[in-house]
Amino acid sequence: GMTVAEAEEMVRACQDAGVVLQEAFMWRHHPRSKRAKELIEAGKIGDLRLICASFSFDIDHSDWRLDPNRGGGAIWDIGCYGVNASRFFAGAEPIDIHCRSQFHESGIDMTTQIALRFPGDVLANIDCSFEAPFRCHAEIIGTKGSITLPNAFLPAIEAKLLLRTDMEPEAVPEVITFGECNQYAEQVTDFCASIRAGALQAPAENGVANMKVLEQAITMAAQQS
Repeated sequence: GMTVAEAEEMVRACQDAGVVLQEAFMWRHHPRSKRAKELIEAGKIGDLRLICASFSFDIDHSDWRLDPNRGGGAIWDIGCYGVNASRFFAGAEPIDIHCRSQFHESGIDMTTQIALRFPGDVLANIDCSFEAPFRCHAEIIGTKGSITLPNAFLPAIEAKLLLRTDMEPEAVPEVITFGECNQYAEQVTDFCASIRAGALQAPAENGVANMKVLEQAITMAAQQS
């Protein structure tokens, strides 16, 4: 779906048909993402204050994702991950949204910056770009430490999580390594559990809430360009 209205139509259609609808954010289902969420909820980094997420790559300028009529744009393709991560780790929906973009001549956003504010004094900084080197990084910062996810949305086969609980500049973070894992397979496994339960099971969602943030962000950027 390219709009909130289309996303809501999907939800209604699946509800009417009695089937489960899950948006395919595979990264949510990786054991590392689940562990990061558990560490936050356990207070390992204190009170959550800041979430930073970056995703970029230099796109081929013949790529279909430069076509606005086909859902093109950096925010729809890769900025959605940073928004999704921010909502996931904050455990809430944003109460304030700001967005700025640099637009391609076709009308799609090439580089976008999104700022979100969540309840509980939690802020998020998200950037995405089709005209920058490859970057895929997320950091969750609290009052007593931080969690870093290298290759946040495309983790290595044996992914790592860096946990910092010492506030000193020279402190060395604890490295938590996860065994060989295919996050797409994990997503399917979790989806099967949702089907058996007859309803979506965490950490899955149907995507409408994420779509609402994206639509508001890109609309704001377009109005101010």
